[in-house]
Amino acid sequence: MARIFVVGIANLHNLGDFLIYYCTIKILRKYLRNETITFLFPRSNNLYLPKELKELYINERVSFLSFTYDYTLLRKIITAIAVSPKTSRLNKNLVLTTWYIFDQIEKTYDLDIDYSADFVVFGGHTYWVFNPIFTALYNSFRYISEKMIAFPLSVSVFGLNRYGYHELIRQKVLNNMGKFDYIYTRGRFSYKILKSFGINEERLGIALDPAFYIRKVFPHGINKNRSKLRVSVTPRKDMFINKEDYLQYASNLLNSIIRLRREFDIEIYLTSLAFDADYEAIKDIMHNLKLFTDLEFQVVKFTSLKDAFQFYNTIDIMITSRLHDGILGMSASKPVIFIFPHDSKILDVLSMLGPEFKFNWIYPNDPHMSVRLLQSVKYLIDNYKSFKKELENRIEKLIPTTEAIAEKIKEMV
Repeated sequence: MARIFVVGIANLHNLGDFLIYYCTIKILRKYLRNETITFLFPRSNNLYLPKELKELYINERVSFLSFTYDYTLLRKIITAIAVSPKTSRLNKNLVLTTWYIFDQIEKTYDLDIDYSADFVVFGGHTYWVFNPIFTALYNSFRYISEKMIAFPLSVSVFGLNRYGYHELIRQKVLNNMGKFDYIYTRGRFSYKILKSFGINEERLGIALDPAFYIRKVFPHGINKNRSKLRVSVTPRKDMFINKEDYLQYASNLLNSIIRLRREFDIEIYLTSLAFDADYEAIKDIMHNLKLFTDLEFQVVKFTSLKDAFQFYNTIDIMITSRLHDGILGMSASKPVIFIFPHDSKILDVLSMLGPEFKFNWIYPNDPHMSVRLLQSVKYLIDNYKSFKKELENRIEKLIPTTEAIAEKIKEMV
């Protein structure tokens, strides 16, 4: 019986990141019924935790550990806190403030923890070449694990362009990626980058982002007929280094919403799976909509993946600057327009779906963004049924690739 650690890079108050880990665990448990699965993720003082954690604990027999990381962990083992209702045997100040959701769980988790693992599955992330946190985590988990797999991974074009494609970068990539016994990329773009840096093809595979597997977990149906077009908008601020670039993006997005309102009878919903991180951007759009328009809108905050998925089932078109909001929408068979910079993870995902889906990708600082967005919306409305059918067919065809991780672990066992 193998012991598997699924490692999350991001804090769980970002539902978009949790979506990847949640689906990965669901896939593993479907095919590996008897293995021990432990989910590890960064400790956070934020009291918000997704509701699905409890479901994983009870239904999928998943145990949990949180860990802290800083630069001193480059050559040290991670520190971890076990999740258990028997908090008297742990540090109560740390446990009670973070793990309140488990207070009602009666089953006791064994506190005599063995930090070794047969497999570590690194959950979906984008690899930044000189990010010291990634280096620390790769080294730490390699130290405690027999085998380590990345699933899925994208290689940041921003990171590579920032430092240049020279020998030092090549050695850095080879050193970090060399920690993995196998790497699944989200698409051919990152696959080709890793191959060009000298990663052996025998250690590389391609899989659709596992977040798409959510359509196998939660039901999705056909919308009821409505007179108004329901449009969700997910703005974002943290992808901009320069304030001027963000202001230009926010202005373009506002103009796009105003132009949509002139053309169509729409309902606007502002939301994000990473609501806390995107609240400043949502607040800016709210302020400007109130200041310059009489357009009514609603703000929606999710507390679970199921709530988010059910909400996106009611939406007609999504406009988003968050990849996994878009993936959740596409998993519900909804047309999605991405406003996103030129980077690997968006290239990976859209290239997997097919070249026709790149039509739904607009650069955030495109001076003609509002015109292009309006054109995209008109195209999607005119071709709504055929586009949805093609989207569903492509996702269903690619879903089996998300299950490759379980087959790979079986093979390694």
